[in-house]
Amino acid sequence: MREPIFILRGNIVYSKSQTELAVCEHGYLVCKGEKVEGVYQTLPFRLGGSPIRDYGECLIIPGLTDLHVHAPQYAFRGLGMDMELLEWLETNTFPEEAKFEDAEYAEKSYRIFADSMRRSATARACIFATVHRPSTLLLMDMMEKTGLVTMIGKVNMDRNCPDYLCEETAESAEETLEWIKDVLHRKYSRTLPILTPRFIPSCTDELMEEIKKIQMRYDLPLQSHLSENPGEIEWVKELCPWSEFYGDAYDRFGLFGADCPTIMAHCVYSDEQETARMKENNVFIAHCPESNTNLASGIAPVRRYLEEGLHVGLGSDVAGGTKDNAITRECEASLIYADAAEAEKAEKIACDLAEKMAEEITPYEEDFSCEISVEDNRTVQAVPDTDAKAFIGAIRLAPNGVYRRNMKMDGFVVVSSNMGVVRADEDKLVIVISPRSSVASLQEDTKERFMLLGEPFGFAVNCSGEYPGWSYAEESKVREVFAESYRELFGEELKMEAIHAGLECGLFSDAIPGLDAIAVGPTLYNVHTPDENVPLDSFERFYKLLKDVLARLAA
Repeated sequence: MREPIFILRGNIVYSKSQTELAVCEHGYLVCKGEKVEGVYQTLPFRLGGSPIRDYGECLIIPGLTDLHVHAPQYAFRGLGMDMELLEWLETNTFPEEAKFEDAEYAEKSYRIFADSMRRSATARACIFATVHRPSTLLLMDMMEKTGLVTMIGKVNMDRNCPDYLCEETAESAEETLEWIKDVLHRKYSRTLPILTPRFIPSCTDELMEEIKKIQMRYDLPLQSHLSENPGEIEWVKELCPWSEFYGDAYDRFGLFGADCPTIMAHCVYSDEQETARMKENNVFIAHCPESNTNLASGIAPVRRYLEEGLHVGLGSDVAGGTKDNAITRECEASLIYADAAEAEKAEKIACDLAEKMAEEITPYEEDFSCEISVEDNRTVQAVPDTDAKAFIGAIRLAPNGVYRRNMKMDGFVVVSSNMGVVRADEDKLVIVISPRSSVASLQEDTKERFMLLGEPFGFAVNCSGEYPGWSYAEESKVREVFAESYRELFGEELKMEAIHAGLECGLFSDAIPGLDAIAVGPTLYNVHTPDENVPLDSFERFYKLLKDVLARLAA
């Protein structure tokens, strides 16, 4: 059967190697079946008559690959950024993953995750599920429908995890076998299984031996975690005193590259011996910079890995890699009624309210939608009435949005607050808010407001990760150099303006009194939203400007 051909026209950019980008302006990308057949400046005669999708001046790039992502963590992204890895797992990750034993909960959560992946720039992904076989298969069903190419793994854990997630060794191996048989029976075209022992601390030697048997039987790849955190590394030394280093604890079971294709996430603290073994065995590294920063793990020496010839890709790691200052695209709330009649009344009220909200919001947000569904006979953990009222009261009264401007500076925002995360956990209610101000005293005033607000509602208020106030300087040599450079390079005056943001300049200026600093960069649109983007022509101009300024300052 002849494979269909379609052609994309636009500005095509792709990498020829780790150090070289190829650019084909107003070129043609020829796709045959599901593969790229070639890139052409002029369309070959033999392809005449094939359908062409003309994207004009748009950029056409390869789809991105997320080499390490935890699907069940999507629901609590942005939480627990004040914790290191092991505490974060116990506090946030494990309690959330336990919920995926409930098929209804898994369906809702994974539906949101799959839809988000489908709408992103990601074309391929390696995904962790949970220990639960049915919900893992459900995730695979959903990802198959997205059209993305994914590898998804049922997680294995038989030690050092909560009882509600801990499997017996034999049970873990048997469930993995049954899961693989189910996957093969369903005959996915784009969704593949990948063995997923969470990490050495959660898998006994006996379980690793069983996983190796399964790997050899079905010739499957493997994904896990490696050398993310110093405490984790020391723990592995205690659990596996016979191992030479963390990676060796995988390699002794034949689960570290070589005849078992392997992805290891993080590798922040891999020493020379471990790095050499990864290179020898052709292990792939999933670099997760945002997650490693948020959980205070450190940053992997990626440049060294690349220079030494190791394979490195990027991973989002979802919950560990998503900021709480993001402007969300969607949210969900649940109301629980013991009485069916009361539930019907609530449904009618919710539907009427949704209709009115749509009328008000749609003129400004064309894609706004509100879905209401009713489910019967669900067993859930409800929030006590008094706590629910306190929760709602705090949310309604908390400052959210812009609430002070400087009218002498064209209405410049001086103080604002962004409610980033609102969540009901099993044992606590969480509200994460990001206040910001360019004036230090007003920032302190805002923090005091939240302290006063939290007390009567019974909330413990903690402040962390704040940016110091950073005000406009009347005189700045660096700013003058930028203005002069911009004028000479582009023939026009550089526009100077104050912006309302939490900027690293405040951190540097607070640490180094008298520092001459400005914030400068390419144009950004839809900042902190899922549609955040940078125009490439703006980035190109900024690159030229920065090079020229640095040369002037060094002269």
